[in-house]
Amino acid sequence: MGGFEAVFLDPEGQMVQQRWTDAAMTVAFENLPPVSAFPVVPERHWGPGFWWSATTGRHVAAGSNAMRVQLMVLDGDADVTGLAGRPVRLLWRSPRGQVRS
Repeated sequence: MGGFEAVFLDPEGQMVQQRWTDAAMTVAFENLPPVSAFPVVPERHWGPGFWWSATTGRHVAAGSNAMRVQLMVLDGDADVTGLAGRPVRLLWRSPRGQVRS
């Protein structure tokens, strides 16, 4: 694996992995579901959920309270045309050759 790789779910829900440079130019990530579930931490007072987006006209997944606030701010920005929660995971190799995410 050279450079960055993108991992995401296609519209049918199948896992796809391809070079980031190709995916970034061809994939509409704002239309994809989260590539993985947001973890639920019992000690936390707020867990994963959804934000209703006026920008997209649908719910956007949020993994934390901080992420929900970010979605709220972006949703109010007229320059923002799409929102998504964790639609892609980036993979790369460390200098020792280990795959990182």
